[in-house]
Amino acid sequence: MKSKIFPLVLLMAAGVAQAAELRLRGPDDYPFTGTPGTDHPGFFVEATEAILASHGEQTDYKMVPWNAMIAGGESGLYDCLLGIHTSEAPDLNFTSEAWTVMSPHLFVRTEDPLKYEDLSSFQSRRVGVIKGSRMEAALEPLKKFKPGQLKAISDNAGMDELVRQLRFGEIDVIASPQREMLNYIKTHDLGKLFRDAGAFTKPVPLYVACSNKRNGPELVEWLNQGRMELMRSGKWRELKKKYDVE
Repeated sequence: MKSKIFPLVLLMAAGVAQAAELRLRGPDDYPFTGTPGTDHPGFFVEATEAILASHGEQTDYKMVPWNAMIAGGESGLYDCLLGIHTSEAPDLNFTSEAWTVMSPHLFVRTEDPLKYEDLSSFQSRRVGVIKGSRMEAALEPLKKFKPGQLKAISDNAGMDELVRQLRFGEIDVIASPQREMLNYIKTHDLGKLFRDAGAFTKPVPLYVACSNKRNGPELVEWLNQGRMELMRSGKWRELKKKYDVE
């Protein structure tokens, strides 16, 4: 009996190993990465999952705060990070080309005359960001320049709370990826209340980065080749149009 059970156990273990899902993670940064299990999980999510599926790989995509995503990627906890710049985790394996760009912008109430010129624009402004986000990291100089002017809102409260505080004057400015905020304004019909006050830094190229602990180089090679295949088939253009990304 034991000789029959032992091979069966081995076969079951092999089946579990083969069925292991690749752990994909991205921040709550729609349209680049968004809510899993929806019709619009994000540009990076759809493109990456389509490429990996062509290699027979199953994926497990979840949203995590930006800083947690970076830490998990560097430690090998996650297989691939979606929508990341090379400077944010330089030890990982990155796709050879950026898949799109993200523009950090400032948003204010429509009656506010603010136009960003440099950090001095914020001398008397309370700026809201999502805690643990790349926007908070990007505005680290502001924290040093004017301590107390940068207000980080818990990721659990998210954009809803930032918008509420801006609307009622508890903060003066929201720093957000332009596409994310414009989508929020459009979805919630807030075009008459808020406006874009301009970019506060240059556009940031975004890539997919995979682990340096296991099969990261192979996954990146698949992603590089798969991107070209999606472009040849027209699927790449369809996804960019669907999510309105550059």
